[in-house]
Amino acid sequence: MKARLLIAISLLALLSVPVGMVMADNGPHGGYTATTDACAGCHRTHTASAPNLLLNTVPGLCYTCHGSAATGADTNVVDGIYLERDFVTEFPAEGMVNRGLKGGGFSNALMDTDSDAVFVSTAVTSSHDGSTPTIWGNGAIGSGPGTGAALSCVSCHDPHGSGAYRSLRPVPTGSGAAETVSVTDEAAKNYTIASSAGNYADENYNTISTQMTDWCSQCHTRYKAASGSGHTDSGDAIFAYRHATDNVSCVRCHVAHGTSATMTPLAGTRVQFPDGATAASDNGRSSLLRLDNRLICYACHVNSSGTVDNSLCVACHNQPLSARRQIIGAGADFELTSHHVNGIVQNDDCIVCHNNNSHQSGTVNLLNVDNGSAIIYDNTPASLEPFCLACHDGNGAGGFSPFSDAIMPPVVDQTAWNAASHQNITSCSGCHTNGHGSNKVSILDPWDAAASGAVPGDPMLEEEGFCYRCHGASGPAAVDIQAQFAQPSHHNISVVDPDGEYMECTTCHNPHLANGANKLANPDTGAATLWAGSQEDFCQTCHDGVPPGGITFPGTTNCTGYDKSTFVGSTHDNIASGPAGTTDSCRACHDQHGSPNLSTLLTNYDLAARGPSNDKSITFQMRNDAAGAVTIDTMRVAWDAGGGAGIKDVKIDNNSVWKAGPDPSGTLLNINPNETMNSGDVRVVELKFDGVTSSANGWVQFNTTGGETCYITFGTGVAPVPGNPCQIVAAGTPIVGLYTDYTTDYALCWTCHDANNVLFADNVFGEHEKHVIKEGASCIMCHDAHAPHQGGEDGLINFEFAINNGYDISYIAGNMGTTAYQPGSCYINCHGKLHDPKTY
Repeated sequence: MKARLLIAISLLALLSVPVGMVMADNGPHGGYTATTDACAGCHRTHTASAPNLLLNTVPGLCYTCHGSAATGADTNVVDGIYLERDFVTEFPAEGMVNRGLKGGGFSNALMDTDSDAVFVSTAVTSSHDGSTPTIWGNGAIGSGPGTGAALSCVSCHDPHGSGAYRSLRPVPTGSGAAETVSVTDEAAKNYTIASSAGNYADENYNTISTQMTDWCSQCHTRYKAASGSGHTDSGDAIFAYRHATDNVSCVRCHVAHGTSATMTPLAGTRVQFPDGATAASDNGRSSLLRLDNRLICYACHVNSSGTVDNSLCVACHNQPLSARRQIIGAGADFELTSHHVNGIVQNDDCIVCHNNNSHQSGTVNLLNVDNGSAIIYDNTPASLEPFCLACHDGNGAGGFSPFSDAIMPPVVDQTAWNAASHQNITSCSGCHTNGHGSNKVSILDPWDAAASGAVPGDPMLEEEGFCYRCHGASGPAAVDIQAQFAQPSHHNISVVDPDGEYMECTTCHNPHLANGANKLANPDTGAATLWAGSQEDFCQTCHDGVPPGGITFPGTTNCTGYDKSTFVGSTHDNIASGPAGTTDSCRACHDQHGSPNLSTLLTNYDLAARGPSNDKSITFQMRNDAAGAVTIDTMRVAWDAGGGAGIKDVKIDNNSVWKAGPDPSGTLLNINPNETMNSGDVRVVELKFDGVTSSANGWVQFNTTGGETCYITFGTGVAPVPGNPCQIVAAGTPIVGLYTDYTTDYALCWTCHDANNVLFADNVFGEHEKHVIKEGASCIMCHDAHAPHQGGEDGLINFEFAINNGYDISYIAGNMGTTAYQPGSCYINCHGKLHDPKTY
């Protein structure tokens, strides 16, 4: 194991520092405890050979750990390289082994200074090593070239640890600065450059760039300059016009310790020091720059043709610049979920949109690609809209793709946009922010949205969430669309809707075209055009069996399928009227966004409508045990009110002998059925009650023409009184049964159809009451509301729902073709009963 050049007891003390205690750049620089012996690593109380009781003078003492031949720190600042010399106390590694340090080196530097992708270790040409006593630009405006001060490692770094980045002092020694600057330390330390090829030109200091500029400016006071300072005289005789440092930080161009960049005569001796002196050699003016011959300037300001036009944006904007975000590179604007330019952004892509004639002036100058004129963006929609429409007007950039990706921009019809509702309320910047990119689709606002985790992809794919900001409960739009889509039944616009269908608001609406007169867009054209047809035809663009691209439907539905092409020209299509008397027959029954009812229906329709309700009945038998035929002359029914119960139907062998539907007016009912029974005949008697809220008791008295009388009791009444010609089969039979509450369960149908007429009156199909009320069969078991007349059948008969949902219905022989019916006849096998045919 390699060991630090520290006495053993000091090393043991350092290794015993409790977890969580602050350590400034590892080693002996901080993290001291009450039992520390680390002081002896650098100091001797009585035998010191240098001031401050140091073992050696600086920088020699520092180089005992950080030097070329040292066995301590991994950071060899003399040669500007990261080594693996202590993998015990500096584990995991805090840099890439044998790669250049971010600050370069004091004697040698491992750099690629000519951008040929080859890095070599070469002697430095300039460094912060104390050989130049003048701190250029130190002092107030007009105070000369600068002041002199001795410079050493401890001028910038606090050997006892400061808790700041690289243990930098809040105020560099000798700077004369009055205010402190703290540079935020790294959470996980990394001392080496990102490039494996030794390329310092693109090294990125990310969020601490601005702090480093503030820190460097404590010494180089007048080097700090705001945007536009290159065109504004500061009033200083020497530092009159200055490169801006608020957008381009000091460490964007310079290394901190030393550079091996070389300078030819043009870039060297012709460039004097601020005091007018010339360098002893050309390389003496390398000025800690990252590249040879001031190619660091070329990297930003010279284009591919070799002329200066400020167009090489990618060289500067691959990192944050003052208040401006990082534009390209990992995590930058053009790496967001949706963005302009697919692929790698080129410099020429930037100047499609930006006019750089006044670069760094503090304003964003945009470019009109149609006529080349400059557009000064002043944060108002009016200044941005012409810029956006110049590309999105249908011809891109003069008929070509504006960017290097060769993709034509989406078209926004300017004439239609000028008449659109959104144009009158907001503009491009009202919905789209950050023209470079966004974490939401279509560069929508907010550009910096972060996924919530609750919805897969949200908010990247949650377009409706954006629309709800205006079309929700708290938004300015007149209608709360969000509340409509929150209903139990709705078109599925969320990626997590369980039915498998997925669409978006922009499937049916185009925000760039929609206006008060026409809110719809054509889904078959990708919503690129306004819808010009009828509203029921609009619904058919999806529900015609061939939905637009990107729209899918689940394999099963609540009713009879998503393909409603048979609805066109059908009975309901021709008769139904939509809102305000329109011919929109779809909306006569459906809400277009959402509803509390099945299948977005306007009113209730319950597929599982089988009670419970208060419609109940009692069924029993009467039998003629006499030797001859008898006629039931009079039938008297008596019952208690049962909480308001009333008889609404009396049937013998399923034929009504009395029907009032319902009649709770009294407790005694006289009926004259005139029912003749031969000897041994059996009749099934059914009494139907309505509104039963508690047990109902009563009796039935039968009188025959022969004078016989018998009683049948029900509920919890007295025991039956047997006798000819009738007797009860089960004594004390309770009133039972759960039947459809037809008045509300099928409310949608009853908005047009008369319930009493369909269920109780003698009509073309007298079995409605039996099927719907007694058996609880929904209308859709036999009817398809979207089907046309077929074969002269007015009832829209269709058993598709029943068959597809597992009901015991099948076609039988004699159906005269492929349909389940012919006019007036039923050719099916239903609940085990043959209709072969059943005429109605």
